Amino acid sequence: MHPIYAALCLAMVLLCSVTHAASLSPEAVPEPLQPWVDWVLHDHEDRNCPLLYNADKRRCTWPTRLELSLDDRLGEFNQLWRVYADSWVILPGDNVVWPQDIQVNDAPALVTNRQGHPAVMLEPGIHHISGTFRWDRLPESLTIPPDIGLVTLSVHDRAIDFPDIDSDGRLWLRERDVERKGEHSVDDRLELQVFRHLVDDNPIQLITRIDLEIAGTQREVVLTKVLLEEFIPIELSSRLPARLDLQGRLYLQVRPGRWSVELTARHPQYLMRLTLNEAPPPWPDEEVWVFDARPQLRLVEVKGPVAVDPRQTNLPKAWQNLPAYLMQSGDTLKLEVVRRGDPDPEPDHLKLKRTIWLDFSGQGYTFQDRITGSMTRGWRLEVNPQIELGRVVIDGEPQFITTLPGQDKSGVEVRRGAIDLIADSRYVGEIDTLPAVGWDHDFKQLSATLNLPPGWKLFSVLGVDNVPDTWLQRWSLLDLFLVLISAIAVARLWGWAWGVLAGRKISLKSTRTPPAAELRSLARSTSSSVTCARGPKRACTTPRQATPARTKSRKVSTSMPSRARVAMNCSGSRLARPANSAM
Repeated sequence: MHPIYAALCLAMVLLCSVTHAASLSPEAVPEPLQPWVDWVLHDHEDRNCPLLYNADKRRCTWPTRLELSLDDRLGEFNQLWRVYADSWVILPGDNVVWPQDIQVNDAPALVTNRQGHPAVMLEPGIHHISGTFRWDRLPESLTIPPDIGLVTLSVHDRAIDFPDIDSDGRLWLRERDVERKGEHSVDDRLELQVFRHLVDDNPIQLITRIDLEIAGTQREVVLTKVLLEEFIPIELSSRLPARLDLQGRLYLQVRPGRWSVELTARHPQYLMRLTLNEAPPPWPDEEVWVFDARPQLRLVEVKGPVAVDPRQTNLPKAWQNLPAYLMQSGDTLKLEVVRRGDPDPEPDHLKLKRTIWLDFSGQGYTFQDRITGSMTRGWRLEVNPQIELGRVVIDGEPQFITTLPGQDKSGVEVRRGAIDLIADSRYVGEIDTLPAVGWDHDFKQLSATLNLPPGWKLFSVLGVDNVPDTWLQRWSLLDLFLVLISAIAVARLWGWAWGVLAGRKISLKSTRTPPAAELRSLARSTSSSVTCARGPKRACTTPRQATPARTKSRKVSTSMPSRARVAMNCSGSRLARPANSAM
């Protein structure tokens, strides 16, 4: 078998194994593909590690409770780790307090300094790690790994019920605090406040927020009936280690302080009522619910519970702008439908920002459109036939470009009210006329930026509100009048051919310089270069050579009749007068 084909086949086999629940072990790979197993699985060493809940990340090391026994001269620690792939495990201590006599499963282990922390390399399996600390006196603090959630601390053979761990992962060992905490015992205490946010969406969502106030020792707390009946959990957010089992029980490893847990769930059916069932302690008998209506889906009236002022409760600030209700055990919240859907939704509010690039050949344009806003009346965006869509991205996700049967307009489906769309397209045709929108839709606001290739200049733009600085827009009525008068004057002196040539020359030179300044400089130079003798027969003569003024400008020569040829210097936007000229 060809090596490339073999590698592709092996990759397809392994990818299929990842998709299904029962994974395919490397030993089960067909024999012709065995030499390619290591190559395909390279950089996928964490494939057997558990996934974190609600996150596309894997964690390969899982610690248990850290046990510390310390005194004035010696400290000992013990801990179990579950490892799923070859990984580095951080140990307690730092560069100042370095652990000694490290053993892994009762065998000496090599400790390495990794970014200022002691660490050991562990293979997959369950490992018991132990070690000691030696010091002249008990330090003020001891650094522990940030992954540690539970700590059992004993100082001078006295158990510390409240280990003091700050946000930097330091375990404080102040002797006066140790004595004070050992002498005074505090009973375990747990207080709960429950708030629920009911979102009348499709499907209905229920966000449950649990505020906990913990006192006492570190321990595990089990809360039952956290979810309402038939609700399916979809997200759990907590700063404390938390786990939700299939029976709806919430396991929390708590420690003293104030904490919040949020659980988001959805209901698979069309709901008209919700009942708060009784739950065993420490669950409270009263809850505060808020209702988040979706009038575009249905208009409902809430009946049953007592309405309360949300500002007089401990609801989160983001929920206090919603109607609140006091729910007690056994109460039922009823939803009476007044109207389904919105027969007259508000118009779509879309903005189009377009960037245009002209081809070097001048045969067409490339568009990049960004459409933002909200859609309430339709679920599809299409372009007119003269524009060819090439790529469409909505919220960072590429979309399929489709054409409906019997139509010649291509477009994409939009399934969200808020839209952030980027589309690349081509327009080939007359370059002097562009479609203002190009989409088969109305927009509230439109802006465009035109990019020209080298060698191209913009002559004029019509049909826009904001007129750019084009060649034609730089001319005023006074400029046109002056050019016309100058051309007529030259024509009367030397003929119409020279008049037309002079007008064209002034127009071309005025692309970068204001026409009035050009004409003033040209008039001065011409009058200073031509001298007419007085008498019955006037004769005009011109100097054979005019000495230009000494400036740092570039030299420009202009064609005049054989009777009058002058050389002039151009300084910036003005023409400098020759040094030997007379006014």
